[in-house]
Amino acid sequence: MRRLRPLALLSLLLALIDLPGGVTPPAALAAPAAQGPTELTVFAAASLTDAFKEIGRSFEKANPGVKVTFNFAGSQQLAAQLGQGAPADVFASANATQMTVAATANRVAKDVAKTFVQNRLVVITPQDNRARITTLQDLAKPGLKLVLAAKAVPVGQYTLDSYPIAPISDAKQPDLAQKFVSFVFVGDSRLVLAKYGFSLP
Repeated sequence: MRRLRPLALLSLLLALIDLPGGVTPPAALAAPAAQGPTELTVFAAASLTDAFKEIGRSFEKANPGVKVTFNFAGSQQLAAQLGQGAPADVFASANATQMTVAATANRVAKDVAKTFVQNRLVVITPQDNRARITTLQDLAKPGLKLVLAAKAVPVGQYTLDSYPIAPISDAKQPDLAQKFVSFVFVGDSRLVLAKYGFSLP
């Protein structure tokens, strides 16, 4: 059998490359598809909707390639979802009770949650405001009738509630989860929360 010389072998390979369906040069191989943004899932109390949407946009701007996805609902509903294994990275509750529920379900590590805001007390006066109440100090005026809600009723408990936030124990993005929690405590985020009526602890 006659052996091909190196030059003839090279010519044959080049001819195969030029044929339809022939060998495709490495440079012509399809480039790998670009990866999408990294998604961070935040479960947050419905009352935080406006504030957290604004904070989320700022967090995305500060962390290019990150997409913050929110699940807003009542804290009890969110804690129940977490207890059923719903995937999430961060939980921000409107009260400590539901954060404890999430911790009992082993979705949040105990003693990790931090209070980042509290509900703000509001004083409502008659339209004519005869007592001329303009500050909290005015509530101490002699003869003033002041009505407070009982602790047992919802509005009474509302004034005592604080908002805790914590990363989820089995978060898919644990580093980003902790980063978001820390971001909620920075200056600009605090201003946003105050703008939407929350009291800073």
